[in-house]
Amino acid sequence: MAGAFGSFWSRGVMLGKYADKQSILRSAEKAVLNQKFQQAIREYERFVELEAPDPGILNTIGDLLLKLNRTSEALGYFQQVAELYSCSGFALKAIATYRKIHNLNPSDPRINEILAELYYRQSFAYDAVHHLLLLVEHYRKANQIEQAIACLKKAIALAPADFNTRVLLAELLEQRDKKAEALEQYQEALTLCAVRGEWAQVFEVAPIALSLDEANTDILQRYVGAAQEVGRLLDAENFLTKRISVSGKIFPYQIFLAWICEKRGEPRRAWELYRDLEENGYAHPLIQEGLGRTGMEATPAAVHDAPPLAEPALERFALHSLVETSTASKTQGFFEITEQTETELVEDDEEAPTPTNSAVPADIPLIGSLEEALEEADFYLKLGFRDEARKLLEQLLRLHGHDERVLRRAEKAMLSVPGLEVRGEPASGQDVVKEITDDFDSELDSALEGLFTGAEEYQADEVLRYDVAAKTDQPAHSSPRLHYELGLAYKEMGLNSDALQEFLKAVEGMEDSEYQPQKLLCCSLLANTFLNLGNYDEAIRWAQAGLQIPERREFEWKALQYDLCLALEGKGDSKKALRGYREILKKDPSYRDVSRRISQLGAKPRDESRV
Repeated sequence: MAGAFGSFWSRGVMLGKYADKQSILRSAEKAVLNQKFQQAIREYERFVELEAPDPGILNTIGDLLLKLNRTSEALGYFQQVAELYSCSGFALKAIATYRKIHNLNPSDPRINEILAELYYRQSFAYDAVHHLLLLVEHYRKANQIEQAIACLKKAIALAPADFNTRVLLAELLEQRDKKAEALEQYQEALTLCAVRGEWAQVFEVAPIALSLDEANTDILQRYVGAAQEVGRLLDAENFLTKRISVSGKIFPYQIFLAWICEKRGEPRRAWELYRDLEENGYAHPLIQEGLGRTGMEATPAAVHDAPPLAEPALERFALHSLVETSTASKTQGFFEITEQTETELVEDDEEAPTPTNSAVPADIPLIGSLEEALEEADFYLKLGFRDEARKLLEQLLRLHGHDERVLRRAEKAMLSVPGLEVRGEPASGQDVVKEITDDFDSELDSALEGLFTGAEEYQADEVLRYDVAAKTDQPAHSSPRLHYELGLAYKEMGLNSDALQEFLKAVEGMEDSEYQPQKLLCCSLLANTFLNLGNYDEAIRWAQAGLQIPERREFEWKALQYDLCLALEGKGDSKKALRGYREILKKDPSYRDVSRRISQLGAKPRDESRV
């Protein structure tokens, strides 16, 4: 009996603490809505004093300080957020926060270094290389060449096919008198360009590389091959003639002069050059083949010491024999958007009546299981639809007020619980509620980490509909889960453009049917973000793409349909938007501000010219 009493007492204390904290959050939010930012900051700071450091609250304080143009103070709060996420092992959230700091203070080398390292660890090659190159520029200006070289080597490890990075590394290695390493980087860069057919770059860089090894036949061969491709054989001839004059040596330059003569249609002159090499004691396959092509047989001669040529035949000078390594790029986006889809808005002669302003019942009966309701709450929280999440969670608090999962989501939505009549049986003494002040996103991230690493330390009931399933056969850098989660982290930090790019990358990797819920959420996130940025065409495209995905839930359909209607309204297609809003109204009369929008659009004159 004492144990049961203790359990109820501890629950009462926790609920009391919860109510106090939520009251403060409500007060702060009200101040924000009234644009009393200084008052809101004070309220949030009160919450921080009562609670362990909460990254979400600290980030909100930073955002409010930015509104007051107190950037320096805001950066201090964002730094705290970033450090909390880093220390807790939430790398993607840390990346998003440091990216936010970088946008406010792009010249800080320390932030670039941290971002480069975080991206490097997560195998986000492009982003890591970007920040590594920013660091390289900083180190070069500070004459810290060794540090710049180290950054460039990391960049090449992530993006080995980047020509410019290799050339820059070669230049810095040359500055440090590391000629052998520099020459290796030049040769790799030239090979990359030759494979891709970028002959102009080969022609420009090869002479620079030759300054490290003037008689390097491999580089000379690529140089004259590129000269032919770009129509610069005369320039190549002048370069080779000058090398002979300066060095006093005819080998190997005269071989390539002879080949140029062949390409100009001067076989006799070419033969004479080949023959001159042979008579001076050089007997190499290219000389023998050249003599054979120009109509004369080669004669035996003494062999001088000379390095072998990289290719055995002059026909390869143009480098057409190089193996093509590029693969065919995808020509089609992830979704094929057709004009007519199952859920596309159609003409409906029997239109729903325009609603009146009568009050809608506050409590709509919940349909389905608690797990389904939690999935719907997660969907709204992921999209940032706090009003919809609150309305649903207020009902769940009344029905399942002792359920830990409901309490966590309620706190995430900044709900206050005083005055709610809690029904339902409390959990048993064996299911003592954990500290309900844990951040829900952190809990979910922990569950995801366990799911992807094979660890067992996660609660199965927290891995719900929108967790990206594990794919053991996918490399980390192409995992849709990483891009999806990074996109969510960017979105939480208000970095909409960055979030869009990550969601696009994520959805491209969600080909399998097991990704349907996550793919649908990505479509909704993309549609909503494009809508907020005023790109109505893209918002429509992604909303329609999501509406084509099978096995969607009704709450998912409503969110996509609502954003589709908003985009249509933004484009000026009021008639089609009105039909869409009425479709939502038939299913949920209280959904967001659909009733008000229908009233506004219904009062406008119809535009019969629109389809």
